[in-house]
Amino acid sequence: MSGLEVVMLVTSIVSAYSSTAAYLRARRRKKKNKARRRHIALGKLRDAVNAAPSEIQQEYDHNFERIGPEFAKGDDIARAQLAEVLIGLQQNMIAELQTLLLRKSRSENIDYSALIELSESSKLESISALAQQYQRFKTAAPIARDIVGAPTPPSDEDAVPMRVSRPYSYTADNLLDAVTVTADATPSTTVDICSPAPETAPSPELSPTPFPPPPPPPPPTNTIAASSCVRGSGKTKRGKRTTTSWDAALANFTRLLNSSAIGGRTEVTQGKFKRWRC
Repeated sequence: MSGLEVVMLVTSIVSAYSSTAAYLRARRRKKKNKARRRHIALGKLRDAVNAAPSEIQQEYDHNFERIGPEFAKGDDIARAQLAEVLIGLQQNMIAELQTLLLRKSRSENIDYSALIELSESSKLESISALAQQYQRFKTAAPIARDIVGAPTPPSDEDAVPMRVSRPYSYTADNLLDAVTVTADATPSTTVDICSPAPETAPSPELSPTPFPPPPPPPPPTNTIAASSCVRGSGKTKRGKRTTTSWDAALANFTRLLNSSAIGGRTEVTQGKFKRWRC
């Protein structure tokens, strides 16, 4: 055997030990990770198991206060549902944990996820069974019909029997004259409901007051401006306005000039008066 072969064998042996050491280190890391996961799952199972009893008991106490002792007795449906939940817990959780504890087996064989799921489902089924029983008792309970403050209806002893009589009188005007309502405790009263109502005189209608006709318009008048003659000059001074007719004004003005001591000649041309000095 050559030296080269010995070197190769030694190298192979050293490599085998090194590989074994690496395998042991990897297994140790794997066990640590598995232990960590197992520890986390164990904590979740512990929390679920500790919280379930208080929630179930709280639901029972709340419904018992509203229903009473009848809720504690329960009905057949609720008893069957709760018994099924109890059997599942005893067979699948308690029995398995007791078996593993008595055999002193390693804890790696416990399925914590299955136990957690069983704990949650059993809790929800128990609470649901109690709630359904409460609804059944509430629906079957009689409805209270008494209203506080409502008036009490009169009894049969307090009621007064009433008798209605309708005598008929055949006359020319009305066939039915009166309807008489008689009570045992009160005197009879006759009410005539068929007599015609008294006629009332209609109110006189008010005629509208006529308005006086408007006055006729005044006749048309002509307004002229009269001029007075000033002695010794050819100027005229405008006088007051007169509201007489044209013919009357012209006649008056001509007569005034003819009777005046002022000399001169007066000429009327196209409605204008001209005067020349003497």
